[in-house]
Amino acid sequence: MARDPSFAATVRRWEDNLSDYEDPYTDPKARLRLQAHFPVLVTKRSFSRELAAAGRCWNSISFWRAMCAMLVFGIVTYAAFQSGWLAL
Repeated sequence: MARDPSFAATVRRWEDNLSDYEDPYTDPKARLRLQAHFPVLVTKRSFSRELAAAGRCWNSISFWRAMCAMLVFGIVTYAAFQSGWLAL
């Protein structure tokens, strides 16, 4: 490795990429168990998290398609009642 700098760089890159595997094991269900028993301690309301959830809805194509469908339905219904085609 001392004579080949490109090989040394490759080894360093691999060590950096694989260094996460040396971390100690953490139980992924531990947080879920804690949340099930003590939900107040684990879940803290965050304005940024709520804003992100609202942004997902606002930027959702499904949301806008549903809004357009409701708008078109409302306009057609209004026009039908105004023209007398649908009279009560």
